[in-house]
Amino acid sequence: GETAPYLQYTCARINSIIEKSKQKITDNIDFSKLKEETELIKKLSFFNEAILQAHKNYKPHVIARYLLELAQLFNAYYQNIPILKQDKETTSARLLVAYTVKQVLTNGLNLLGIEAPEEM
Repeated sequence: GETAPYLQYTCARINSIIEKSKQKITDNIDFSKLKEETELIKKLSFFNEAILQAHKNYKPHVIARYLLELAQLFNAYYQNIPILKQDKETTSARLLVAYTVKQVLTNGLNLLGIEAPEEM
């Protein structure tokens, strides 16, 4: 499970969720709707730190480890929390979180020279 295809699959999965929703990702979000996402959002906030650590110490595996932890956290979240089967405000907020995870995974994979496909 700790492989680049696992990360790529997570990106493709999130893309599929977003497409299935048929909603535009907006920044007009009611963040009070986000309760179960705290751990995931906290993990997202450490992306810059992972990049700086990897750069400072010449250890790209720091980025890879961070991405794997983020993907595992998202996949556990997605398994337990319905993203699309909520009221519109909650769905919009959860879609934004999912989109942000996808963007961070994509950026991290690109830093490692790995493509993040839209579908698999």
